[in-house]
Amino acid sequence: VAMIGALRLLQELGVATATNLLLHMVTDEEVAGPCTDSCLERGWPDAVIIGEPSALDVWVAEPGLEQLRVEVDGIATHALNRWRALPDTPGSEAGGVNAIDKAFVVAQAVRELEREWTRERHYPLLPEGFNTINLGAIVDGTSGAHGEINAEAGPGSVPDGCALEYNIWYYPDQRLADVRAEFEARVLAACASDWWLATHPPRFIWALRGLTNPPAETDPAHPLATVLLDDAHQFDQDATATAMQGASLLPWYTTRGIPGVIFGPGNVAQAHGVDEYIDLRSLRETTVALALALADDRLKEVPRLER
Repeated sequence: VAMIGALRLLQELGVATATNLLLHMVTDEEVAGPCTDSCLERGWPDAVIIGEPSALDVWVAEPGLEQLRVEVDGIATHALNRWRALPDTPGSEAGGVNAIDKAFVVAQAVRELEREWTRERHYPLLPEGFNTINLGAIVDGTSGAHGEINAEAGPGSVPDGCALEYNIWYYPDQRLADVRAEFEARVLAACASDWWLATHPPRFIWALRGLTNPPAETDPAHPLATVLLDDAHQFDQDATATAMQGASLLPWYTTRGIPGVIFGPGNVAQAHGVDEYIDLRSLRETTVALALALADDRLKEVPRLER
């Protein structure tokens, strides 16, 4: 609405935009953006404004987001045999191997890794400790005919499967390959000291359910960022160039070498909640700021990209 309103405002005033514009109404941003991929295959812009709610700040970066599943195997048996497994050493398999117990080894290693990451790594535009590893789901039970975990088996059985699902935030100056390698190495090192996990290591399923968002960065001195920030200051002197604390489609552009910023009305704190809304004052101010920016001749300085 703000983007369309900015263009209508300029048209009604008879003011020309400083550059050619393409408005892309995204239909699948919440499911990893194949529509955006399809559009970008037809032609690339020289820069992009992503309309996430930035509350008049200009977001020039965003963290990477990865979700993964760690699957741990055990040996199923009736719970009445649990006593036979209490030594938890080689040869105690007659009492089963409780996959939940073994998953705790993984969870503890990941928790220690998170403590290290959040204490030792930093990014100037994001809060200290933003690079968390959230354990968001645990699924356990005995396996069915096709290997799926049956969480309804109940506590009367020793479970032979447990899955831990994680949400990882990492910084724009990190590579996903390095994050993955460090995560897996830490988990496997912990498993190496466990008699069962040493020979039955867990499986890592990255990009769980297709969710993998690379990070993004644009130079704060890029003309698009400086023009938008100047116009945002007309409404909020405290507006700043900073990073989004979440994920957007900006990386779909920056990974192709297309610089961009995130700038839109509203506060992201209202997103994904009950009675989602955008404050009308924010909508008006952002619309005018966008209109001023799109008519600013400094946008003519945006470098042209090779097609």
